[in-house]
This record gives sequence, C-alpha cells and structure tokens, in this order.
Amino acid sequence: MDTLHHTEILNQLEDTLRKFLKASLENIMKEALIQVLASQTEHITKNGRYTRLFDTRFGRMTLNVA
Repeated sequence: MDTLHHTEILNQLEDTLRKFLKASLENIMKEALIQVLASQTEHITKNGRYTRLFDTRFGRMTLNVA
C-alpha cells in the first residue's frame, strides 16, 4: 500500500468520524433542549438557531444549536 493511498484512507476515516461526532453532538443538544422544555411548568419558547465552534481532536467543528 503506498503512502498516498494510506493518507487518503485516513483522511476519509477522519472526515467520517468528524461528521458522526458533529451529528451526535447536535442530537444530544437537541434532546437536552427537549427535556428542559418538557420539564418547565410555564410556557417557554426556543430563541432561534445559532452556531458554535467546537474544537475536537478532529479539528474545529461548527455545531448548529437549535
């Protein structure tokens, strides 16, 4: 296996892991928000969407916060 092919495989794996981590974190935040809103006795609404930067071992990610 040549070095270029090995590097391409590693880059693809890292990209796949980055996408999985991003989706997982966004889902966790969404579920946490649902739980908080469900536990409130008074009417509370969400305040739109925004993005946040998150530094990981796989580089900086832009997370969409609902």
